[in-house]
Amino acid sequence: MNQRINRKSTALFALNHVTEIVLILVVVMLTIAAPRFLTLNNWMNILRSGAIKGIIALGITMILICGKIDLSTGSMVALSGVIVAVIGKAMTANGYSLTLACIIGMVAAILMAILFGFIHARLQDKFNLPPFIVTLATQYLLFGFAATICNGYPIPNMYPDWFKALGMGRLFGIIPYSVIIFMIMWCFCYFLMEHTTTGRSIFAVGGNQEAARLSGINVFKSKAIVFIAVQVCAAIAGFINSAQVMNADYTYAKDWPMDVISMAIIGGTSMAGGSGTIYGTLIGVVLISALINGMTMLNWSIYLQYVVRGLILLGALLIMTLRDKMRD
Repeated sequence: MNQRINRKSTALFALNHVTEIVLILVVVMLTIAAPRFLTLNNWMNILRSGAIKGIIALGITMILICGKIDLSTGSMVALSGVIVAVIGKAMTANGYSLTLACIIGMVAAILMAILFGFIHARLQDKFNLPPFIVTLATQYLLFGFAATICNGYPIPNMYPDWFKALGMGRLFGIIPYSVIIFMIMWCFCYFLMEHTTTGRSIFAVGGNQEAARLSGINVFKSKAIVFIAVQVCAAIAGFINSAQVMNADYTYAKDWPMDVISMAIIGGTSMAGGSGTIYGTLIGVVLISALINGMTMLNWSIYLQYVVRGLILLGALLIMTLRDKMRD
């Protein structure tokens, strides 16, 4: 009997830490296949490439834990970069400094993100509209706004040097600033979800919304926090993305929503709500980024890379289902 319990405990432990185990195996195999994979410079590139989507994945984790979803993050990434570039272009043409114009543009983009996050929460809460449909609609809406604002053309290099450093600069010439921003936001989200009443309320709403309401939790407040948080995360990711490519374009990040949702799910966050961790999302971000980097280094075709990523996502879903059954 004791042996049976120990086997189950061991199996459950492995299932709870399967993402870390897979990450270690991936790193070992890619290091053997491509010795340059484990170099410091390559890992800084891996972290830099994962940081932008990772910032959005933090917000997505929070919204999935709350039992909701947001498909409009890609369009907000594009729109935020376009807003900064357009305001920068207009204000510098009228004699204002590029720094002032950039700051005003960033504030405007953040306010836009807060507005749409609030709209998502209000529509879902007041009219009980499915967040999948609501955010899918605003994905097209934001995409249209971005295309209209920039008149269908990219806006090149309307950013000051300090803004470009967000995407291209490195602390001490080693650590990308985008990675530092991601880790600061990760620490904040981790503290919020694990050590505050707000985080506990979000878990409760995702686990059972009606029970959370009856226990005195402000359900709309929890929804508004996560919907606004994911939009603000997308706007910040848009700033960094524009800084990396040094222009703004309405077509950026169109396929990112599925990528960031995958990172959260692979990290152990349930789409059913009430379950997930910010820590797990960090592992998911690193795993996907390292895998993409390694497959590219080995010259695997992009189509094969999508196959591998799809299999990993499917495997993550199956493992979560098995883990939940074992816990029950």
